[in-house]
Amino acid sequence: MALPQGNTEVFRTKIGAFYAVSAMLVLMVNVGVLLDNWGHGTTGESVLMLLASGSVVVIIVWCTFTKYVIEARTFFVRCGPFRWRIPLASIVSLEPNYEFNSAPALAMDRLEVAHTKGRVIISPHRKMAFAEALKRAVASAGGPELDISKVDERRI
Repeated sequence: MALPQGNTEVFRTKIGAFYAVSAMLVLMVNVGVLLDNWGHGTTGESVLMLLASGSVVVIIVWCTFTKYVIEARTFFVRCGPFRWRIPLASIVSLEPNYEFNSAPALAMDRLEVAHTKGRVIISPHRKMAFAEALKRAVASAGGPELDISKVDERRI
């Protein structure tokens, strides 16, 4: 859901089943390996393993707070430790994307935001509301009129 904050709109990420199951498997494997090996090595090895497992857990949880922020002149993407800052006037298209590649998108139901210096693939929870807000913001910032006719709320 969009959270209006002045001239800012914030959209949370959709968390798909694939991401959720993958994250749970990684967490379970980390905990299992940690418990299985705890105490079998030196104290230093056990602490190092705990730190490594804890880091994985922190990054997975941190990424679940991914959000997409539309401000007056800039589109921000925040995914865990990663940040993208895209001038709204540089955005040239918004289309569905179903590629299975690394992106700040936690679901396979994705949108590709193409801009003059590249692209970013995202998965906002409410695609149509996001598309309409981005279209308005890009037009207000002097960018091209985005065609959002291919965007729909269907889930894959």
